[in-house]
Amino acid sequence: MTRRGDRVARPNVGAAQSGQGGYAFRSYKLRRGYACALPLLAGFALIIQAGCTRRVAPPVAPIPTERLTEPARKPFAVRTLIHKDVDSIEIQVRGYWSMKQDGTELLLKRGKDLKETAEPSGAGIRLGDQRLPAANLRIESEGDRIVSVKGSNYHGSVILCRTAGGGLDVINECDPEAYVRSTLPAEMSPSWPEEALYAQAVALRSYVVYYIRSKAEAGHHLSGISAAYRGMSRESRRTNHATFDTRGMVLVWKDNYFPAYFHSTCAGHTADCSVVFSIASLPPLEGRRCPFCHNSPHSSWKGVSVARAELVEKLKADGVNVKDIESIRTAGAKGGDFHPGEVIINGSIRMNANRFRLLVGAAKLKSAAFDAKISGDKVVFSGKGWGHGVGLCQFGAKEMAQSGYNWKQILAFYYPEARLLKLYDDPDEATLHPPKS
Repeated sequence: MTRRGDRVARPNVGAAQSGQGGYAFRSYKLRRGYACALPLLAGFALIIQAGCTRRVAPPVAPIPTERLTEPARKPFAVRTLIHKDVDSIEIQVRGYWSMKQDGTELLLKRGKDLKETAEPSGAGIRLGDQRLPAANLRIESEGDRIVSVKGSNYHGSVILCRTAGGGLDVINECDPEAYVRSTLPAEMSPSWPEEALYAQAVALRSYVVYYIRSKAEAGHHLSGISAAYRGMSRESRRTNHATFDTRGMVLVWKDNYFPAYFHSTCAGHTADCSVVFSIASLPPLEGRRCPFCHNSPHSSWKGVSVARAELVEKLKADGVNVKDIESIRTAGAKGGDFHPGEVIINGSIRMNANRFRLLVGAAKLKSAAFDAKISGDKVVFSGKGWGHGVGLCQFGAKEMAQSGYNWKQILAFYYPEARLLKLYDDPDEATLHPPKS
């Protein structure tokens, strides 16, 4: 990780959208003068804050960092399911492209300026007017490495897979740095403080690397709802810099990768992963009191109405046998945490609380930490927080950054007992090696 004040080479982040490569040098020598003044300015800031009603949190030790020194073993990339079981999809590549049978180096076709509709055909796939016998096709650009799917641009390549239902799964494969670059601005506003963006970039990369490892044999590692992955459309200079400056950095615990979950607003206490996701608990994801997100607009909310008939239909579609909604309550919160583990419907039907939240709709039912009342033909919800509540609280990270904490302190606060591991420097030579597990 380069320190501020050093002269570093960064990618020409504006060139990613134009398809041009290259590096641009930026000098940070001017910042050295500012760096000398920072401790003094920070002292004045603390004095001013002490006289205000806003409470200053105690110091947080930065998270420890190590570098991977053992030789790399296996090249890796992240595969994200971006369209599921579709009947047809438009694929476009500007410039030269190639098509191979996925998993092999068998070249099926090569050309320039592709714009065709892909659809199932027999046991294979039809691309435009040509039927290809392969059930799995990889299409990649030979130039800027950008492929367009249904009008959205993606780094890397696109894989078309026949499904058991007779449709097509569309998977984007790219290196983790490209994934983080595209997803970071969708998860956290590029206008937020730099230190918060850095912390989110590391958490996101850690989450991705964990699933690459744990789903190594699967057709894809993530889906479009695993994180806010929307391709390249929202990439920005500030989030690209946060990605580049933390490149290769991931969180580990006891020499193991772990899913560094994150969410919008915990509303005062992050959740234990064992309660929310019914997985084994571990110290970085056990949950802790968070005094930083009280200014979030999602700290509390009310008046969210859902028709009882609509909720019944959604539950039935998910395999829950219910005829009407008479009552809904939550249960299973752990210790001082208020995030529940389950929802109890009509006094006897139990289901995972986070599953229920997603079933209703994450944009509508922001959190599983809710109270529900029956009002005529509707269920009215009120609650606090937004998201599952596990791991990094994004609005909390924003407040920490604004209060002077750096990105390593933010990560240390939200992932206790974790440490940082530097996997690589160059994303083009990105390799994944298990720390010691």
